Amino acid sequence: LVLEDRDGDGVADHTTVFADGLLIPTGVAPGDGGAYVANSTELLHLKDTDGDGKADQSRIMLSGFGTEDTHHIIHTFRWGPECLFYMNQSIYIHSHVETPFGVRRLNAGGIWQFRPETLRLDVLARGWVNTWGHAFDRWGQSFVTDGAGGEGINYMVPGAAYPTAFGVAEILH
Repeated sequence: LVLEDRDGDGVADHTTVFADGLLIPTGVAPGDGGAYVANSTELLHLKDTDGDGKADQSRIMLSGFGTEDTHHIIHTFRWGPECLFYMNQSIYIHSHVETPFGVRRLNAGGIWQFRPETLRLDVLARGWVNTWGHAFDRWGQSFVTDGAGGEGINYMVPGAAYPTAFGVAEILH
């Protein structure tokens, strides 16, 4: 949905359905002239090409994200300071995503890093239970929060495996 405040009073007073027929959309972020949307096992790019406020073009960017537990599927969409796209998944998900660079796998929680123009997808870090927060400070450093497990705010080291990482030796305690 696109919500608009047409009379300038700070309250949305008009709604347009940008896209419908989606399956469990858990993430959305504007970008590249449209919007990136989590659509269950897929990352879509939706675009309005005729200016009516409704998506009339849909492209599957990536497919193969896990769906074992619907509140853990890809979420927390963010653009990073270096113009890369980030998304998280939580612990009970097993993703096997086909890319031009081979299959990328993330079995359990972690953060994906995606370059839309080349379709390059990598795992930035592994671990956490419910990786529902990811933010960058003004120097581009990542901080991650976990919605469960009592881990609080984590300084995220690229390539690290955190205590809940599946099948990976712990690097950080």
